[in-house]
Amino acid sequence: MARQARNQQTADLLLLTQKTTAVLFRDESDRQIFLAQVKAASERFGVQVVALCCSQAQEYALIIKRHGQPPSRLMQAINIPYALYRSEVGRLFASRYKSTEIADDAHLAETIKRLSSVSGNDLQCCLMETGKPALDWMKPINRQLLFDVKAPLVRPDESQHQELLRSWLKENACDEATLKRDKAKRNTCIRRLRQTTALTLQDLALMFDLTESSLSKILKKEE
Repeated sequence: MARQARNQQTADLLLLTQKTTAVLFRDESDRQIFLAQVKAASERFGVQVVALCCSQAQEYALIIKRHGQPPSRLMQAINIPYALYRSEVGRLFASRYKSTEIADDAHLAETIKRLSSVSGNDLQCCLMETGKPALDWMKPINRQLLFDVKAPLVRPDESQHQELLRSWLKENACDEATLKRDKAKRNTCIRRLRQTTALTLQDLALMFDLTESSLSKILKKEE
């Protein structure tokens, strides 16, 4: 059966899987930084992370309650900053993520069991939600808070700011001269970067040589 198009999916509970071109975590520091990005992205867009599974070295899976939010925003806000942090890899996330609807608690339990069994290591899956009868098989150690982390968010430096900007310009067949001349296109770029990255108003102000007050006005017009 053909895979359902993401824009046709209506379920609130989704399994999102993302493959990588290299090992996702080289060490515990990488894992902590990745978790910090997941936490920031989920809080920003109001998406609830039910579980995170990293059962394979070059793939991660998120089970989310999206509360009406498009999952693409969450995935971009996770993948773009983490890929910048792992810049030695090149394109860490070369392929698009896959999205699968989860129907109910029984389907949720079946999904987590399947993901856990890939490596045979229950510790690879961490739950955010507890108290669901269908998940009573999970060992107590799995019922840890996923986001009990102290790692800082990845903060892009000036060269990475420029890389993000160049990427947007390339995707939109635009150049820097046009961006300076066309305020509407510049504002679209600003909103896009704000939506899909962890860039702060201060970062964007430096990037576009604007005041934070001007940026706030631009972003408010989108609402």
